[in-house]
Amino acid sequence: MDLNDSSEIVPGLFCGAHPKSAMHIEALHKQLGITHIISLAEAIDRERLGIESGEWASCAQRLAIAYHSCPAREWDPHTLQQAIPHAAGHMHRALQRGGRVYVHCKAGQGRAGSACIAYLFWFHHFNLAQARQHFMARRPYDPNTDCIRGATMQLLSGAQLPLELPWPPPERYAHLNAEERRSLQHSIAKLHTDP
Repeated sequence: MDLNDSSEIVPGLFCGAHPKSAMHIEALHKQLGITHIISLAEAIDRERLGIESGEWASCAQRLAIAYHSCPAREWDPHTLQQAIPHAAGHMHRALQRGGRVYVHCKAGQGRAGSACIAYLFWFHHFNLAQARQHFMARRPYDPNTDCIRGATMQLLSGAQLPLELPWPPPERYAHLNAEERRSLQHSIAKLHTDP
């Protein structure tokens, strides 16, 4: 199975298209050592792609690959803003434990890309522009960063997710100081109670 559509964003974190079959899952596991799959796709995405999810889900289970679903509607900033803190939290926990993570949506561009950029922004010492640039240098797609700023604002303010538009001004929530980053990471950790 050709995995040329997968991009390694940071060591152990890969972004790509929705796995199409059990063979694709096996290739992710064998060739990339994937231990966790984080999906931002919805059931309708699998239907449109003609993917038999039961087949690849049972393959992932057989290979002991942890699967986390954080669905967001395609082109819907509200559901994406709500999903990315969960996805970024799963990425962080898996990578902290030595896992290797594959993040996908339908094509591995918008929703998955936004989640990867959020992870870089929230858990690495990148500002938002640097996180976006780092992602795009490895995967040449330009995902929505406004929803990341919106999610950042919600997490730091304690507002209910998702906060309604309008987005914060472009200069706001594009940088985090150490205290804000710790507070944000704490808020994300509280979202995750599963192992």
